[in-house]
Order: sequence, then C-alpha cells, then structure tokens
Amino acid sequence: MTNFGLALKTMAIPKISTANETPDIPNSHVKP
Repeated sequence: MTNFGLALKTMAIPKISTANETPDIPNSHVKP
C-alpha cells in the first residue's frame, strides 16, 4: 500500500494544478 499512498500523495498536489491544464493525464493515472 506504500506505492498507492505515494501515488495519491504525489498526484493529489499536481492533480489540482494540472487538472486545470490537462485533466486527461491525471484522470488516466487515477484510474487503475
């Protein structure tokens, strides 16, 4: 569960900033 937690932590930050520019990339990563 360390990898998943890290991904969520690392994605949560850029997700907000990137969601405005490229919502397609973060969406693809969030979906397994």
